[in-house]
Amino acid sequence: MDINIFSVIMALMLFTIVSSICSWLLLTTKSSALWIVDFIFTLCIIRCLVPIEFAGAHNVNLWNVYPKILSFLKQKWIFGLQLWEIAGWCWLIGSLFLILRLLHLVVKQIRFNAAQASVTPDARLTRIAEKASSTVGCTVPVRVTVTSIFSSPLITGFVHPIILLPEYTLRMDDSEIEYILRHEIAHFTGGDLWRKLGIQLLVCILWWNPAAYLLRRGMNQLLELRADRSACLLMDDSVRDRYINTLLFVAKKAVNLPKDMIFAGFIGKFDALYDMQRIDLLMKKSQRKQKPALTILTVLLCVSIFIGSYTFIVQPAALPPKSDDPTEVIVTPENAWLVPTAEGKYEIWVDGAYYITVSAAVITLPPFNQLPIK
Repeated sequence: MDINIFSVIMALMLFTIVSSICSWLLLTTKSSALWIVDFIFTLCIIRCLVPIEFAGAHNVNLWNVYPKILSFLKQKWIFGLQLWEIAGWCWLIGSLFLILRLLHLVVKQIRFNAAQASVTPDARLTRIAEKASSTVGCTVPVRVTVTSIFSSPLITGFVHPIILLPEYTLRMDDSEIEYILRHEIAHFTGGDLWRKLGIQLLVCILWWNPAAYLLRRGMNQLLELRADRSACLLMDDSVRDRYINTLLFVAKKAVNLPKDMIFAGFIGKFDALYDMQRIDLLMKKSQRKQKPALTILTVLLCVSIFIGSYTFIVQPAALPPKSDDPTEVIVTPENAWLVPTAEGKYEIWVDGAYYITVSAAVITLPPFNQLPIK
C-alpha cells in the first residue's frame, strides 16, 4: 500500500466524475432519499482524501492520450523545472494561501461570536428560541440577537450557536420567527457548520478543480434540504404552507449575505434553481414510500464502486525505445506470456517464440508479473 502520482491522479479523476454525478443526482432526488446523496458525497470526499494504491491493484494501461499528456508535463520550462513541477508548486502555494485565509476567517468569526455574547438577549426571542429548540431536539442553549448588518437570518458558532436575525423579523409573528429558528437550529444539531468548514477546507486544497466548487454548491443545498425537513417535521399541511410563505417572504427581503463567515442561513446563496427545488419538495403533501430493497441495492452499489475503485489504477503505457542489442526484446502483456514447467519454473514466450526460462520468484517482479499464464 503506497501513494504515488498515478494513485493521486486516479483519486482526482474519480472525485471529479462522482462530484458531477452527485450534483445531478441532488437536483433530481426526492426528500426521502437525501441521506443516500449525503452518503455518496461522503464516499466521494473520502476517495479524494485517501489516494492510496493497494498491493495487487490491477494496472489499466493507456497507450495514447495519457502518455502524451505525461510527456507534455515533463517538458522543461522556467529555471529548468518541468511543467508538472511548476504546476505542483502553484497548487501547493495556492492551497497554503487559501488555508491561511480560511484560518483567519475562523479566528475572526470566533471573535465576532464572542462580541455577540455580550449583547443583552431579547426576552421574546429567547422564549421562541427555547420552544424551537425543544421541537428540533436541541439541548444546547441558543442565543438569538438582532442585527442590522445582514438581511437574512443565519446561524454561526461551532460549539455555542448564535442566531442573527435581521431587524425586520421583529415585526413578524411568533410562529413565523419560530419557523426561522427551527431551520437555523436544525443546521446546528445536524453539524452543518462543521460540514461547511470541512468542505471549505477541501476547496482550499483543490482550488483549481471546478468539481470542488460543484461539490460545495451541492453540499450547501443538501444541508438546506435537510434543515427544511427537520424544521417541518410533524407539521400539518397548513403549517407547512405558512413555513413556505415565511421562506418566500424572507427571500424577498434578503439582499446580502456575509462573505467572510462560516454560517448556515435560512435562504442560502440565492440560487434560483435550488430555491425552486426547496419549494417543490416542501409543497409535496405526500412523499413516496421508501423501497427498502432499492435503498439497500443503491447503498451496496455505491460501496462496491468505492471499494472497486481501489482495485485498479490507470497508468500511461508506452513501448520502450528500440535497442541494437539482439538479445533484448520488448515484453508486454499483448505479445508475451508465461508457460509453467514441471520443475516449478516458467518459460517466457515472446511473439510466439520461446525466449528464456525463469524461476517462480522472477515472475513476481515487473514486467513479468503482468504477463498472462498459459
